[in-house]
Amino acid sequence: MLKRLFSLIAVLFCLFMLPFHTFDTKMMTTHADFGDYGLDSDSGGGGHGSYHSYDDSGSSDSSGGVTLTKKETAVMFSVVAVASVLVIILLRYLSKRSSKKIDQYYEEHKNDKSLMYDVSDECMKLRQQIDEERFCEYIRELFIKLQKAWEEQDLRFVRDTMTDELYDRNDKLLQVRYINSDRTNKIEVLSIDNIEIMTIRNNGGGYAMEAKFIAVMKDYVFDNKTKEVVRGSEFSKRREYKWLLVCDEMSPYPEKWKLSQISC
Repeated sequence: MLKRLFSLIAVLFCLFMLPFHTFDTKMMTTHADFGDYGLDSDSGGGGHGSYHSYDDSGSSDSSGGVTLTKKETAVMFSVVAVASVLVIILLRYLSKRSSKKIDQYYEEHKNDKSLMYDVSDECMKLRQQIDEERFCEYIRELFIKLQKAWEEQDLRFVRDTMTDELYDRNDKLLQVRYINSDRTNKIEVLSIDNIEIMTIRNNGGGYAMEAKFIAVMKDYVFDNKTKEVVRGSEFSKRREYKWLLVCDEMSPYPEKWKLSQISC
């Protein structure tokens, strides 16, 4: 169906251009009788930089515009009207096709309890409204910021990106596991790939979005005094992460969503 629509639009476009082509051919044929397509400054009136076009009756028109007959004008407007209708039909078709893919995606995964899929119309509309590429880029940048804050043992500058519960839990963990024992968790993010928005659902008074991605990084712990590695390895390793982000409203802006859970 898509190929047929494009073919029909192409044919209509050719019909639309036919009157102009016919007119240009007439004009070029008349000019060819004079044996000169350019302006000669030595000829009378040539210094004004205008040109004369001639119709079949031999009368001239110095305006240089294209004159269409009533029949050609009617054909032109008919072609434009039909093409406009076809474009609208095409856009609706592409929109329905996109919705069908999303419906199929949810249908295939709705029984996957680990992903907590919600197939309500509201959440499906939200998924269509957000810019997933923008959200994925936000997740990429936030992951790097969190790892840097964790390594520097200061989560304050990423405080606004997390819920209160997640911040308090990780702040206490950082204090007990690393600061009190004078150790540092060294993290070097090498790559973040395959970022996907898995689901968006109603979270009881708000909304939750689950995303997953794969990170390749060096992750190890060393003693601040001896500089010896006490846990982990300096070799890179690959991990799959799942994030849960929450928001009070159905916002299309990723900065308004806060990180609530981290699992890997």
